Amino acid sequence: MTISVYMETLAYKYGGAEAYTASLISFIQKYYPNANVKVITEHLANRNILSASQLIEMQNSAYGLNIKNANFSVSYFDFEKIDEHSSKNRLEKIFRIIKREIYANYRFKKIRDFSKGSDLFINCSFNVVSGLGKKNICIVHFPRVRCSESGINKRLFWFRKKSQKRDFEYANSYDLYLPNSFFTAEHLKNRWGTVDSKIKVLYPPVKGVNSSVGKKNNQILLCSRICRPKKIDLVLRAFSESAFLKQNARMILAGSVIGEDEEFITEIKNDFPNVEFHFDPTRSELERLYSESAIFVHAMGLNETNPENFEHFGITTVEAMSAGCVPVVINKGGQKEIVTDGTGFRWDSLDELVEETEWLIKNPDEAEKIRQASMERSRFFTGKIFEDRLKDILSEVAHA
Repeated sequence: MTISVYMETLAYKYGGAEAYTASLISFIQKYYPNANVKVITEHLANRNILSASQLIEMQNSAYGLNIKNANFSVSYFDFEKIDEHSSKNRLEKIFRIIKREIYANYRFKKIRDFSKGSDLFINCSFNVVSGLGKKNICIVHFPRVRCSESGINKRLFWFRKKSQKRDFEYANSYDLYLPNSFFTAEHLKNRWGTVDSKIKVLYPPVKGVNSSVGKKNNQILLCSRICRPKKIDLVLRAFSESAFLKQNARMILAGSVIGEDEEFITEIKNDFPNVEFHFDPTRSELERLYSESAIFVHAMGLNETNPENFEHFGITTVEAMSAGCVPVVINKGGQKEIVTDGTGFRWDSLDELVEETEWLIKNPDEAEKIRQASMERSRFFTGKIFEDRLKDILSEVAHA
């Protein structure tokens, strides 16, 4: 049996989608011990190509997994980052847009070719691609808009025909779509017209953290990829303007910087010298930070109206909750499904974020009650629950 898995950034980026993919591979090896697992991912131009064993070591170290070398292989194709916004020259910008669409069609064909002959193909990426496996499943972190609805695809005949083909095959080639939250599922139905019978919500597997720290510090943790869309700078600035938090709390920022905006990373390091930074932490280092911290904050979606710019689930939120961090997260997207009444706080403005964070530090007894409820809530998203549900889904697909 051959199972193919596609995730474009698996070999060079750390994040929720990558953690989900790695956990999925680990489960496949457990559930199908004799299967050949074939991974396709993209190669970042300025980094060394990882061997299969190096890729496995990277995933196991980052996410605390036990992916095995046996019957595991990896294939790469070069990743070409094409950003038309980085050019101020109009002709060059148009050229880059055209080049980006040509690359999208190349990637679409490459993934189809890769999936041929697979008993099961699983698309774990954000990209609009389709599979030619005997059975095909799409993990939906959040649905992209239809390719044919983007500017150049609507205006140029060749691109319009190609993008319509990609849209049609994405909408019809999968036996099942597995969105990571009900929030994501609703947008999948709205954008792609996917019928309910082809949708099963599957919350990502979250590896809990067994905190070994007895008494929590007044330590606030923000953990995510270090990039502008996460609104890290806005949170740090709001906290830096609170005299109470500056005197009574310690701010920690942890997350991946590989492949991210170096200018932004330098900017926050210079602007917030009192913040403690942990870039590209190991899993053990991250678990220590979770264990020591009393509060976890998350702000992706702040000042945004486009749902693509919200957090669509929130793996780090659940990890933090499992370690006894009280979550203080934005009241948008998938975070609303994780943090329920009594298990943390959801906020709509930075003023609320600061007020709720200050309240938790000023009221330790009440905070402890919320902390216990938060830890209990996190168990709803454990790997065991994910495995049980995925096992049933795969059995259903296999016999469909």
